[in-house]
Amino acid sequence: MTFPSVYEMFTPIGTIPKQHFWEWFSGDSLNSRWTNHGSSSPTYVMNDAVDGGLRLTSSGVGNAILGFNNRTQFDVGQCTFIAIFRRNSSNQYATAGIRNSPPSSGNAVYMLMDTGASNIQLLNNGGSPTTTVTTTPIHTNWTTVKIENDRANTTIKLSLDGVLAGNGTSTTNISSSAGQPVIATLPSSGSATTTCDVRYIEAYNT
Repeated sequence: MTFPSVYEMFTPIGTIPKQHFWEWFSGDSLNSRWTNHGSSSPTYVMNDAVDGGLRLTSSGVGNAILGFNNRTQFDVGQCTFIAIFRRNSSNQYATAGIRNSPPSSGNAVYMLMDTGASNIQLLNNGGSPTTTVTTTPIHTNWTTVKIENDRANTTIKLSLDGVLAGNGTSTTNISSSAGQPVIATLPSSGSATTTCDVRYIEAYNT
């Protein structure tokens, strides 16, 4: 039997494919489908190191916010987001997830590492914010972040390095808005320069 596409080899006939994309952050420069939403002249350059990926750098009191060119192709409450991500310093607010508008924390779900807290947090906002503090301490190691939202807009789960985070589930204030992948870094206080690295992002509607 022959198939017109790889998709039809593994998917029942008539099933409409949902939005699904990957980004490896390889090559000499950032793909133009990503957009700067930061302030005070942030930079986004390839990190010249083995598996370095892309480095976001905030300057002074500004922030570095990388969005998907305002292409809101994913349902904040019914999608899965995966990123390989690293926060590089103390006094830093670094985050990865899905947002409707990259500079805004409204209508969003994301993982947060913030010096103001001891542990990694899961934040979701469907009109009002909900903060879920996990049992995993913040750190500066490469981390595989996975945020899973069920098909009923009722449960969000945060996994870190393939394991469901302790206390990493939220069931309140889940947004039903469309969203896009967003990575961001900024100083927690003062005017320090901060960096974070990302070498992979995947997102798909469920």
